[in-house]
Amino acid sequence: MSYKTAKIALLVLISVLILCVGGKVFAAKPDEAAQKEKPAPVANEAVPAAGETVAKADPNYDPKEVIAKVGDEVLTREKINWMQENASPDIVKKIADWWIETELLYGDAVKSQEMFQDDMDKYLFELQRKKLYVVKFVEYLQMKEFVISDEEAKEYYEKNKATDINLQNVGQATFTHIESDTLEKAQGVLEKLKAGGDIKELAKTESIAKDAKQGGYMIKIGFGVIQRRFGSEMAAQIEKAELNKLIGPLKNKNEKYEIISVESLKKTEILPLEKARKKIDATLLGKKREQYFSDYRENLKKDNAEKIYRSPILDKIVEQGSEPNEVKK
Repeated sequence: MSYKTAKIALLVLISVLILCVGGKVFAAKPDEAAQKEKPAPVANEAVPAAGETVAKADPNYDPKEVIAKVGDEVLTREKINWMQENASPDIVKKIADWWIETELLYGDAVKSQEMFQDDMDKYLFELQRKKLYVVKFVEYLQMKEFVISDEEAKEYYEKNKATDINLQNVGQATFTHIESDTLEKAQGVLEKLKAGGDIKELAKTESIAKDAKQGGYMIKIGFGVIQRRFGSEMAAQIEKAELNKLIGPLKNKNEKYEIISVESLKKTEILPLEKARKKIDATLLGKKREQYFSDYRENLKKDNAEKIYRSPILDKIVEQGSEPNEVKK
């Protein structure tokens, strides 16, 4: 690793620490040994309700109890519980000591004029800090809730039920295939099969597919997998094929030619709307969130247009079809 790469990696690590302290986001790790030493509950001990932590079920638990302070910064019982639920007294002490030291180091770090060796160090550090905030903000924006109406769900269902595998009980097929790189070779294979050749044996010598050594045999393969491997047109032909009848040559998605014999077939069934509704809602929610985030970004640029400067060279780069170097990370 070069000095420059190591230096940037160190800056990223430091930026995470400062963000954690400055933003009050802590990630104390549980002490496994202490966890193992926790005593078992005794008889008549209060048991927390579902979803309630033991700490909050304790009648003596005060979330605002001050555990430690550094200047105006306060570490409360509640904040410790955010970092480590139901922490033992030993773990509480470790967290508090770590927190005090972190606050003190942070205080000196933000006042330091000598921490950065040069302008590049400082710039990359601040850039990483901004990126951490942006990542969190983007996650927040992309979790916006939307209501999916019955009309929207029904419209999506009618338009996509024949093609969206999430709205189907996807069928499957068992078949043998021989792949050839030209139509002429595929037709030659077909002639040998019509003359009495065994398709599994011929696949071992004639097929160029990766499964040739296994005789081109595919057992109970779902049509979703068939579509991804061979293409939707070939999947459609397999689904309507007669059992143990040769079909082909068919062109697959890689422009190769296939001879196929289907041995078993379970056809795809379209789910009724009521059974597909949850999947439809999830799909439409994802689309709405994606559109919302896209609109948010565009509106943000428009609302701040007077603040933004873009060099004319950026448009020339696009016009010339070249790509700028990736931004340093």
